Amino acid sequence: MKRGFTLVEFLIYIALVSVVVTSLILWVLSLAGVRDKNYAVGEVQSNAQMILSIVERGVKQAEAIIAPAAGTAGVTLELDRPGALPNAIFRVVDGTLYFEVTGSPSLAVSSRQVAIMDLVFRNLTGAFDNRANVAVRAIVRFRDQASTDFASRREIITAVSNRL
Repeated sequence: MKRGFTLVEFLIYIALVSVVVTSLILWVLSLAGVRDKNYAVGEVQSNAQMILSIVERGVKQAEAIIAPAAGTAGVTLELDRPGALPNAIFRVVDGTLYFEVTGSPSLAVSSRQVAIMDLVFRNLTGAFDNRANVAVRAIVRFRDQASTDFASRREIITAVSNRL
């Protein structure tokens, strides 16, 4: 005689399968959240490093800092470049850092996926310094703040001197 499943056994099997499927779905969603967070952190980190590198290179190649004036701070950094090269300017417009050379179009230094906030250039050059010194402080954050998975920000603080 063949024996089939009873209603109770069938309900127990359905409950067990439901628990397993629910666990798998939650695990996949958790992995997706971790992936999104890692992407946002990576984007913020790479943009912060690129910004620091480009600003540092610009300052090291400059002969002097035009703006901000010595001992003051500002949101724009203007550099006097050697010889007949036109001045270089760093400024933030709508959360994007731009590099422009006088007479040429601006080039975006940061990507559209991050926002540069609270950027301050402080000219640390003293009256008797042979070198121009500038401190840079900014916050780089991921623009898509709709989800906490994408919430990422990094504060960058550095000081750079030009060449002798």
